[in-house]
Amino acid sequence: MKKLAKRIAALAMTAAMMTASAGAITQDGQSETWFDGVWALIDAFGLKAEHDPYVLQNYINKYLEKHPDEMYDVLNDILSLLDTHSMYLSSEEYSQGFSTLEGFVGIGVGLQETENGVQIAEVMRYSAAEEAGLQIGDLIVKINGEDATKLKNADVASKLRGEEGTSVKLTVRRYGRDITVTCERRQVNRVYVSNKTMADGVEYIKVSAIGSQNDWSAFSEIWDSLPSKNTRAVILDLRGNGGG
Repeated sequence: MKKLAKRIAALAMTAAMMTASAGAITQDGQSETWFDGVWALIDAFGLKAEHDPYVLQNYINKYLEKHPDEMYDVLNDILSLLDTHSMYLSSEEYSQGFSTLEGFVGIGVGLQETENGVQIAEVMRYSAAEEAGLQIGDLIVKINGEDATKLKNADVASKLRGEEGTSVKLTVRRYGRDITVTCERRQVNRVYVSNKTMADGVEYIKVSAIGSQNDWSAFSEIWDSLPSKNTRAVILDLRGNGGG
């Protein structure tokens, strides 16, 4: 792609030289005529074109119609001119590199094995489990009406996950009382934003990643709540955050 950009610039310079007079070189070494014309053409038809941004786009589209197998390289060449953090990924690359951010389909709980059975160790924010009122410490005793007290972590996790839009009935034991809820399975994204009040007027906010809309919603909620806490200082912890 960089070669394509260079070709455009070369064509622009050639056209300008052929159509414009050479012009005089001033005492400070600058041309009065053709250099300015060439620069104007490069600016108009180059990657930074502002007045007619579709010129280069149409050129690239025509090129890719003839060479569709080069789309991956062409897109990444263009993005490399923007900054070092921009890139085009295939679906396979995205799944491999961002699988922890992609999440999974389920009800949104973390599980822990105990001597009494499998209990809920985490309830993820914005999940179906949170909406159903499930709590940390709830002991899972039935799944879809079947006894689950003898199941292992992996077995419970397998039964709670499934196709998006399907439902699972869960009976949990909380302080000796059995509670039954129904949760609809959906995409679950772990929230990578958390906060803690360190002292009066001092708030600590940890942002490990912005992996989904849930992370932005969590950060917005925390940030918007600061005035009500009379916050005077914020510690924003971005350690381990790769950016994005």
